[in-house]
Amino acid sequence: MKETKRAQAEGLQFLSNYCSAFTTRLDGSSWPKYDRTWQNAARYFRGATGPGSPIATDIADKMQVDQERLERFVRESPWEHENVEKKLRERVPEATQGRQAAVVIDGMGIPKSGEDSVGVARQWCGATGKVDNCQVTVNCTLARPGERQNADQLTWPLGMRLYLPKKWAGADDAEYDDQQHRELFAQRREDANIPDDIEHRTKLEIAAGLVEHVVSADIEHGCVVADQNYGKSRSFRQKLRGLDEPYIMDVSPSSFSFVSEETELLRPEDSP
Repeated sequence: MKETKRAQAEGLQFLSNYCSAFTTRLDGSSWPKYDRTWQNAARYFRGATGPGSPIATDIADKMQVDQERLERFVRESPWEHENVEKKLRERVPEATQGRQAAVVIDGMGIPKSGEDSVGVARQWCGATGKVDNCQVTVNCTLARPGERQNADQLTWPLGMRLYLPKKWAGADDAEYDDQQHRELFAQRREDANIPDDIEHRTKLEIAAGLVEHVVSADIEHGCVVADQNYGKSRSFRQKLRGLDEPYIMDVSPSSFSFVSEETELLRPEDSP
């Protein structure tokens, strides 16, 4: 019983530490400053991290709040996302760090039915396992395996960026079918309030930037891990080596060269 209570207390402290990163402004005061907005923020956080679906409709039902008010909070409330990530990197629990911990780089597909969500496009979606209409984020997470089983592993978010396809960034005229197509995406950017100075960045560039933040924050970990989408990039691997970051990543079998076992082996002095 004592062990169970201790585990529950540790879990609550872990979650409280996580929550505080989202509720502290740059000047150290609580975010946000308006009581009603603060109440909606707290309810949304509890609903999103608790049992059940994290979508607004279900959160509103669970927390017994007005769905429209909750959605307006998500849609319109100002966020200091750079500060949130900075706080998350500063407050990484010691239990999550260590040489056994790994920085996990991975993409996440968010299926969408419409065309107006920022960055939505037909692209690979891991959630559906196919090319689909979706948004894609590049995520950076610290993970430390459990001592007895995988279910005991601890994870801590370190950063996330929404991938913006070239059409959404206005980066390449070749991406548009015609001038009308280009104007359509220009209007979507304006409607979504995408700043004019936002430029297209590849997923590899985004991932490298996230790892740089981890290195700057001096978060103790053993290596960086990623799937083949990142492992196949020589420039990304070189970037990690330049940061003195050990890595374990999938690579395509075609990346290797094989020779027949009958091939004669030459001594160094006999090599041409």
